Amino acid sequence: MACEVFVPYDGSVPPDTLPEEWRGCVGFPYYQVSSRGRVRRCVTVRGRPPNVLKPWLRAGYLTVDLQREDGQRRREYVHRLVGMAFLGLTKNHQIDHRAHDRTNNTVGAIRVATRAENMRNLRSRVHSSRYKGVSWGTRQRKWFACIHADHRTRSLGLFDDEIAAAKAYDRAALAAWGEFAFLNFPPVER
Repeated sequence: MACEVFVPYDGSVPPDTLPEEWRGCVGFPYYQVSSRGRVRRCVTVRGRPPNVLKPWLRAGYLTVDLQREDGQRRREYVHRLVGMAFLGLTKNHQIDHRAHDRTNNTVGAIRVATRAENMRNLRSRVHSSRYKGVSWGTRQRKWFACIHADHRTRSLGLFDDEIAAAKAYDRAALAAWGEFAFLNFPPVER
């Protein structure tokens, strides 16, 4: 089947307007995955004509059923199929959704990451503060900021203001993890 030219996604236009490139699914010769995160069957299987598959949610991620050459059926996450076809994903790595949208599997919305890098991009869990890396110190009656990096917990100080503590965490997270840091106040894109 003819494929269109692949253009890397830079976020400047909606992903639906980009050309769509189709590549073979690794391990599943009857299927292709697109740069927009769609999966299609390329051949007639059990009397069904070629078509784009309809994914469903499993643990918040889009999933499809695929059939191997030997007839064995497997459930696969769409983001992993896109990662293997377009980003060189291996079994030792994971896919990180940049904007935390588990249903957006376009090439520009995901990236290959180690488990540690993927964990760094987690959102904050519910604690005394709504910001990641910030908690209320009941003894000191101030906001406490800390970061867990390189197997150590580093205190960032006590703050009168919750937002100031969150900004201190953001600075430390950027220095420690770069693009994989989940920031409380992401930079505004212009």
